[in-house]
Amino acid sequence: MTEHPPAPRGPLTRTIADLRGSDGPTLICTGGVHGNEPAGIHAAREVARKLHALGSSGTAPAWRGRFVAMVGNVAACNAADPTLRYIERDLNRLVTPEEIRRARALPPSERHAEQQELLELIDAINETIADSPHATTLLDLHTVSSPSPAFAYAEDSLPARQLGRSLGLPLVLGFEEELSGLLADYTTSELGVLSLVVEAGTHTDPASVSVHEAAIWTVLETQGMIDSANDAARFDVAQRLRTAAGRRAGRVFDIRQRVPVGSPPLEMLDSAQAFTRVWKGLTRVATRHRPDRTETLRAPADGLLFMPNRQPRKRPEDDAFFVLRPVWGRLMWVSARLRAMPMAHRLLAALPGVRRADEHSLHIDPSIAAVMARDVLHLFGYRVLRGTPAPYHRPWTRVAMACIALPRALFRSLGGRRANPAEVWIVRRHRLDL
Repeated sequence: MTEHPPAPRGPLTRTIADLRGSDGPTLICTGGVHGNEPAGIHAAREVARKLHALGSSGTAPAWRGRFVAMVGNVAACNAADPTLRYIERDLNRLVTPEEIRRARALPPSERHAEQQELLELIDAINETIADSPHATTLLDLHTVSSPSPAFAYAEDSLPARQLGRSLGLPLVLGFEEELSGLLADYTTSELGVLSLVVEAGTHTDPASVSVHEAAIWTVLETQGMIDSANDAARFDVAQRLRTAAGRRAGRVFDIRQRVPVGSPPLEMLDSAQAFTRVWKGLTRVATRHRPDRTETLRAPADGLLFMPNRQPRKRPEDDAFFVLRPVWGRLMWVSARLRAMPMAHRLLAALPGVRRADEHSLHIDPSIAAVMARDVLHLFGYRVLRGTPAPYHRPWTRVAMACIALPRALFRSLGGRRANPAEVWIVRRHRLDL
């Protein structure tokens, strides 16, 4: 049955739609977490309209579960300026337990706009989860500022990988170590909700709406809420996603490095396009205009340029761009097998420079567990919670670093010396892998 039909068009409120079919799981869709990204809101409205019609048609079976669609940053989405991303702070960098506690401790009159949005959004999500007797999934819908194939990203846990790959889009892993405060990371790591982010295209491209709609229908089918995505959507959703993904459909990538905008802000070169190949120290990607000179920034790592920032207004803490590398498919298979083997995790904890903190966490001495530590930890399904992993290097550089690191590691191990506690990494297995 349907509880609330889709919200009317006009000034936005938090809830776009809250629909119920027969008994089943819950899907929460969030759109407009950034004020200049309305495509997810339009797509969620269209899906809600079709689900409402499907539930009212009298055909059996109709659909199962609960579909809830929310606006992320209502204040920014209702602003007069359609290019406004956020009012004071990026909401999608605030969603951490610490920021939530800090916002709750303030009187409402002292909270800035995004602190109020944060509390209202998290409370709405928590209420939905608490009222859902079955599994809940969150789908966060975004668009980008620079032309790019559509893609998805998720934390590097096995359930999130599986859901992300069901879309057939390029899947990007590793954001949770480069950026704090992501909504999808909070709902996954803190609330235990399977979460996925879809970036459908550019902010102003009308096609981004249909890409988001296709992604929502695919997740509804994957989670068992509808029998056929194509029948419910009334178009070929897989073909729509394949077209949006282009030649990178189904590929998996890992974040290598993030570069912030800084001050004065970096300006991306016209040649710096998403998913183009870049070489460390060689490929020119951006410029920084200082009062007395113009600096040229070259790629900080080998890989593929990702999400070059072409927002009309940038702040120093925003992301200028990322560098990705492809993930070998066979390595994904090996990783899945290792994560399921308790003995493998016991052996990992017994390696030099590794010490078990609790059942699912490790302390890593980076001066002993050198060179490949981050790659190995990812293979076993651990994420770095505290620490600053060294930048990724080319293979021959790693060999040279290993030759230097091994004698130092042996000396420290034999001498029984421990690293400075401030230098020790804290790593933990992904919650959904447990």
